[in-house]
Amino acid sequence: MVICCAMMVCRLKYMAWLIDSLKNIGRMSLTIYITHIMVGKVTAEVLKANCTPAHYPLAVTLFMVALVISLCFFCGFWFKCFKYGPLEWLMRKSSTSLPPRPILSNSVSRPEKNTHKKEIGSGQV
Repeated sequence: MVICCAMMVCRLKYMAWLIDSLKNIGRMSLTIYITHIMVGKVTAEVLKANCTPAHYPLAVTLFMVALVISLCFFCGFWFKCFKYGPLEWLMRKSSTSLPPRPILSNSVSRPEKNTHKKEIGSGQV
């Protein structure tokens, strides 16, 4: 049912902005994950200290909706200028700039070469 609804939404031309936003969020998933954890944790503590217990769930819900919408806009603007998200770029650079691992000669057992030379005229064939 959910897949059918998603497929129908994808066919609507005026919903292309939603699909592009979700695509951009998916391309920047590590950055979005770290950002929402850090911002959400700090904001939850601030709201907990300043809100009454009755208003706390509503305040957190409104803040998270505002955070998701702002992250959608951030992703859209970011990908107009850059190819990768900031943390995705950092992970890509850190993983591709590492030197290759050296091969340790003791870790691989290789057959020893025959170092004995045949003596000429020794009678051995």
